[in-house]
Amino acid sequence: MISSKNKKDLPNQSKEEKEQRNIPRRIQTILIIFFVWLIISLLYYFVFIKNWATTKTSLDHIDSGFAVSFSASLMDDLIMFLLLTPLVIYLTTKPLWDYSFSEKVNALINSKHAKNRDSLTTYVHKSISSLMAYNKQIFFKISVRDYDATTHAYSLYIETKIKASNMCRDKDFVLNKDYSFYVMPSDVIPGKEAGFVTSLIKTNIEEKNGITTYIDSNNIFKLDRKFEQKINFVIAKNGEIEISLKYNTWSITGDKLDLNDLSIWNFLQIDRYSNDVNVLVRNDLNRALKFDVYVAKHQNDDEKTVTLDHNMVLSAGQEDSHKVTRELLPKEDVRIFFHKP
Repeated sequence: MISSKNKKDLPNQSKEEKEQRNIPRRIQTILIIFFVWLIISLLYYFVFIKNWATTKTSLDHIDSGFAVSFSASLMDDLIMFLLLTPLVIYLTTKPLWDYSFSEKVNALINSKHAKNRDSLTTYVHKSISSLMAYNKQIFFKISVRDYDATTHAYSLYIETKIKASNMCRDKDFVLNKDYSFYVMPSDVIPGKEAGFVTSLIKTNIEEKNGITTYIDSNNIFKLDRKFEQKINFVIAKNGEIEISLKYNTWSITGDKLDLNDLSIWNFLQIDRYSNDVNVLVRNDLNRALKFDVYVAKHQNDDEKTVTLDHNMVLSAGQEDSHKVTRELLPKEDVRIFFHKP
């Protein structure tokens, strides 16, 4: 998912606000019923009660005592209508979000052409299930710590934090395919030590004992070869996980920004809808540092569009935080290019 070098085969309203908007639906129905009941009750009052003498005389022509009987019956009906109808509606209906995930998906497959096709239903369930988690927030920090003038390579310390959220409150999110974090090998710089992956931790937020440590100080990984670690990507109902990756690497820069030379870029690969992507670059050199942030969208294996999203010149000791200007989608990535001094 993450690469510090070239990439090969890399894979507004909140939910609460929407629920609050949907909550009144049953209540609205009950209020409409109450409004109808009120109109009928007002008609009853003005027609029967307020003009009772005239009404009684007119109705008693039909049958003796008919006015009293009809008025009492109508009063009983109004009371029963007021008490029972809202109760029945409330008990026999429920908000959309109270239906199970399976019921909601089945409701979408409602064409006559999709009836009695179990394999189609299974396919739709799996396809929709795979979309029900998104990256709520991504934080990508690069500290530039050294520069080798001979090879034109920067020493980078990179921290990545991804907070992924389950959009379902009644179904665990389970990724149906292998999910891996990986970092490409560090560029070989004569006389310099290769980079290291120093930390990879997954945290199930709001769960006790929810921390899984894959890499720490006891098993640091040397980046003389590709690092890859499979992650158990499961998010509990209504839950969130946070994945943190830290590593340092050497990255050779080019003489000029070349969109086709992938070796001079640093990547943050996007594998699912990402709502809030933040890039922070810190200059720990004793000289100025110029960098560019691009967003690349892959149409297919051979075609891509790359758009400049941000650029900056940092003085020594300065840092710059930039929020990518839009949400990112699968098959897009953030690219950072560091210019030569």
